Amino acid sequence: MQLHTITDIFLKPEQLNVQKQNILNLLGYGHETADEHVNGIIENCLAESYKVLKPQGGFLILRNNKVVLAEGKIFIENQEFQIDKIIASQLKQAEYVALFVCTIGKGVELLSKEFMDRGDLLEGYVFDLIGSEAAETAAEFIHQSIKDTVTREGLNMTNRFSPGYCNWSVKEQFKLFSFLPEGYCGIKLTASALMNPIKSVSGIVGIGENVKFKPYTCSMCSDENCIYRNRKK
Repeated sequence: MQLHTITDIFLKPEQLNVQKQNILNLLGYGHETADEHVNGIIENCLAESYKVLKPQGGFLILRNNKVVLAEGKIFIENQEFQIDKIIASQLKQAEYVALFVCTIGKGVELLSKEFMDRGDLLEGYVFDLIGSEAAETAAEFIHQSIKDTVTREGLNMTNRFSPGYCNWSVKEQFKLFSFLPEGYCGIKLTASALMNPIKSVSGIVGIGENVKFKPYTCSMCSDENCIYRNRKK
């Protein structure tokens, strides 16, 4: 397992395989049957999305110096991350961490804006949902690649955690991106630490002999708008 070396991952759009049912669930049709009009919109939006998806990402494995659980901090190389106690409790046994980022590019985001601007609000919203699902699926591919890497070393890994969730300030994106080449995967940070393209995901995964993969502990977090809480539901 190489440290300080970025593993680049390039995916084909069809590998993301965004499911129509997932979009229907997010639209509130989990236990209902959508009409032909809604189904048609989703199918058309999915088809158009696959033409512009450009999924890519990568991860970097570093040594975890220490976790201070009482203060919700982790020290990676020369950086102190204030990750809060929820995430710190998951990473406390980690010998290493993987920092990752991924994106699907700006294509779906631009389609969403185009349809919103001309008043086709449902189509615009569906494109936005597809973009979010595609970005999370790309993150799952990165997560699986990390698992494949650490499993070969006889190590385990945790779930993945992103700035902006579980009380980890999104401003800490600047620290995370300081370990990556400038403009990696075409992603840039705004002054408020948001990623551009918007449909991008970054985060951290704990690695070690004694760490465990656990479901997200949503009952411990007060963020009702968290994407992971909603996906878990």
